[in-house]
Amino acid sequence: MVDGFKEASHFHEYKETLEEYLAVYEDEESRRNGSSWQADMQRQTWQKGSFWFFHAARDSKAMYNLFNRHIQPMFNTDHPELQIFDDVFCHYWGVGASRMIERKLEDRRAYVKELREAHHAKSDVKSV
Repeated sequence: MVDGFKEASHFHEYKETLEEYLAVYEDEESRRNGSSWQADMQRQTWQKGSFWFFHAARDSKAMYNLFNRHIQPMFNTDHPELQIFDDVFCHYWGVGASRMIERKLEDRRAYVKELREAHHAKSDVKSV
């Protein structure tokens, strides 16, 4: 999983492996095509952080970790003290996402209320 780089050593190992791959890819591309524009583009995608953005856009389950660990630190030096993912990104999950989230929160509140009432009713029966 691309969002599984919790240890710095894992990230650095991936980076070294990627650089090795890109060097081989670049050599092969140059040999076959006389240019290395694809390898150059892949390398720039990695260096500029676009790699993380595209994976975050493709995998919504990984988006949270990718944003907080790789994307936000490129733009916000206060990271991780200031995490904005929870406050911002939920609005972009889809049209009407805010309404859906509010409905889910209301459903949860109703469920918790029902549980409390059931628990209290059960407690009242035991005390009789």
